[in-house]
Amino acid sequence: MDVNTLLEQANDPAQRPEVIKALEHILLSSDDGNALAYRQRRDAAQALSKIGHVDAINALILALQDHHAAVRAAAALALGTFNDLRVMDALVNALEDEAESVRIAALQSLNIFETLPYEIIIEHLADESDSVRHHAIDILKKAEKRAMPALLRAMLHPNSTVRGTVADLLGMLKDEATRATLKEAAKQDSSRWVRSRAEAALKQLPPEQFDYPRINRNNYPGLQTQNPIEQMRAQQSSKLVSPQTPAEIQKMLDQLDLRLLNGEISEETYKRLVARWEAKLKDSTD
Repeated sequence: MDVNTLLEQANDPAQRPEVIKALEHILLSSDDGNALAYRQRRDAAQALSKIGHVDAINALILALQDHHAAVRAAAALALGTFNDLRVMDALVNALEDEAESVRIAALQSLNIFETLPYEIIIEHLADESDSVRHHAIDILKKAEKRAMPALLRAMLHPNSTVRGTVADLLGMLKDEATRATLKEAAKQDSSRWVRSRAEAALKQLPPEQFDYPRINRNNYPGLQTQNPIEQMRAQQSSKLVSPQTPAEIQKMLDQLDLRLLNGEISEETYKRLVARWEAKLKDSTD
């Protein structure tokens, strides 16, 4: 029975278990000297993907060892139907397949998982295939913060292609936490190309905030006791009313200390006024 007929029969829940077994038998069959037999196996993998029953997982994983790349790629894509840890492990192994189509299919299927071994995905940023590299980038961009620890570690990867591509990714993610790592790469990386990528990534981050030093007014008694208007009024009143009693003169001396600290009078003026009021204070107490 051909694959299309079996797929039609799978619409009947009662027949589905037998249909799956029949498709698995086709998927794992040999060529028997027929150069085009791989097409039946490929179609069987695609049919099992459409049915989407977990009973097919084991057969699809075995099909990743098929000698024909088209069958292996179809099996890898079919496994993307199942969010199962067995599937993830099998697809990660398929990333080492010699055929570009299989590596691409494995990455496409891995993209369904919420969390992945990102270090392995990062290795394929230096894949010889442009398509494989682009699919790896897509996975890492989608992961965002989940992949961030692995991306930061990868800035020390021995392969400059990996480091430069990771720098580009960090720029795309625009995370302030990457600034220190990118600055280090922009200054210290052995590759001029990586340094340029790190510099470009830094320009994509939010503007760096500079924390201006602030005076801790609690360390300067008197600075925080009055608002500016009240201080000015007090200073004006002290100039208009000449202190007479020892207590008023002492208060004037205290205010001179505050005015010197605030920069309102010079040290020379301060010394002159202090001498004047200390003399008056001595006269008033004699």
